[in-house]
Amino acid sequence: MLIVNEIVNTLRKNHRVYFESVSPPEVEVLSITNHPNSCVARLRVRLGVSDKALFVKTLYPDEVDGRSNRSDREYKEYQIRTEYDVLKKLYDAFAPYPNLGVVKPVDYFPEYLALVTEEQQGQKFSLLMQNAKMYSRHEKTEKLVDCTCLCGAWLRLFQDFMKQNDIKKYDFNEVLNYCDVRLDILANHRPYDFTEPFCEGVRNFLKHQVKRVKVDGLEVVGRHNDYSPNNMIVKDQKLVVLDFSGFSYGPVCGDYVKFWSGLDLMKDSLLVSVKTVEKLQEAFIAGYGRKINPDDPLFILFQMAYILDKMGDIWLDWPFTSLIRRRVHKDLYQKCLRWLKATTGM
Repeated sequence: MLIVNEIVNTLRKNHRVYFESVSPPEVEVLSITNHPNSCVARLRVRLGVSDKALFVKTLYPDEVDGRSNRSDREYKEYQIRTEYDVLKKLYDAFAPYPNLGVVKPVDYFPEYLALVTEEQQGQKFSLLMQNAKMYSRHEKTEKLVDCTCLCGAWLRLFQDFMKQNDIKKYDFNEVLNYCDVRLDILANHRPYDFTEPFCEGVRNFLKHQVKRVKVDGLEVVGRHNDYSPNNMIVKDQKLVVLDFSGFSYGPVCGDYVKFWSGLDLMKDSLLVSVKTVEKLQEAFIAGYGRKINPDDPLFILFQMAYILDKMGDIWLDWPFTSLIRRRVHKDLYQKCLRWLKATTGM
């Protein structure tokens, strides 16, 4: 709360810069939501004829013996600065596209590990998907298809805006290490499924996929790294993407595979038909403008990373999951495990 108050004071002190107001506006802290690695405060700024809502996201640095870990703090400062710079670039780049965009950045405060953005009005795309699955009405499904097409279009433009032509090679140790951490989590929580020989077999399979990748001409682009309906706001057929805290550079299929695989996991849901899911996948591909071959080794690598991450999260979140959700998550885990065994041939 102290950090939020400091930022509020800074915003009011520099009111001409932030709000173009003659006098300091009244700023009210509406809510503060704590997360494991951050907290998010929602502010209301009273500007006379209208109000403006802001979000302040503050990252928590790791601590050692009660003190902030210096290397982690420096990394978090880099994260905050990078997210602000990326948002600023994308906000301007998407300006000519009325149906696509990102949240508007206001400023960042590295000394507080904080980022301030304007609130985007609308509904989370994940909630829209949930409602469409629950009620399965034609008009809701069609709206879902249209929005999913926008997701493909947004991703293609984002990758065009954030191409990194000076990066000649992608370090595949990044995705291998990512999978390795998830395998360790699963071996710890589900040792009878993830035995040492099984984990070693998965690692060998992943290394074999890396060897199959054609590195010549490999396209390196910006990656959101959590490109999913949870980080999308929809209003009046406009799609706005938020939370670029995990932004990095990597192969073009990274975000594509994550979104496509998330849709694919819906096929076993009792609330939505396989035909509807396939329609959504087709809409996503149509919006993106081209299909990436699911048999491509890069596709398999990133799909494996996504599946392992999903499985790991199920057991990390298990103590905090309701009994009803546990049944759903257990079914999802079993589906992912079957896919993993079938894909690796183990």
